[in-house]
Amino acid sequence: MKAYFINAEKREVTEIDIPDAYPHANEKIGCQWIACGHMDENGDSFYVDDEGLLTSPQHFFLLEDSAQPAFAGNSVVLGLDNETGESQDVVASLDEIKERIKWADKNTIGLMAQLGALD
Repeated sequence: MKAYFINAEKREVTEIDIPDAYPHANEKIGCQWIACGHMDENGDSFYVDDEGLLTSPQHFFLLEDSAQPAFAGNSVVLGLDNETGESQDVVASLDEIKERIKWADKNTIGLMAQLGALD
């Protein structure tokens, strides 16, 4: 199904084809455990490394209008059928996702934390 891969190290978002969230998102992100967050009402969700902050991350992204302001490492964006909970094609366009992402490094995230911007 149509999905997007957020590569925090390369600072790019690309379209990918993925059979399902688990275990394929884990493999693409490069982690054992994933956490899921909802992006908006259309059902799009993003998956991140649930232990991303425990691995001395160097690359981050901020997602506009998200309950959590910053994420460590890579992510996969997939659609989610709100009635069945099954993964589906992502609804948002690639450009819409790119517009919502801001890139950050470890120093920027540290400064944001000191200023209380991540609370």
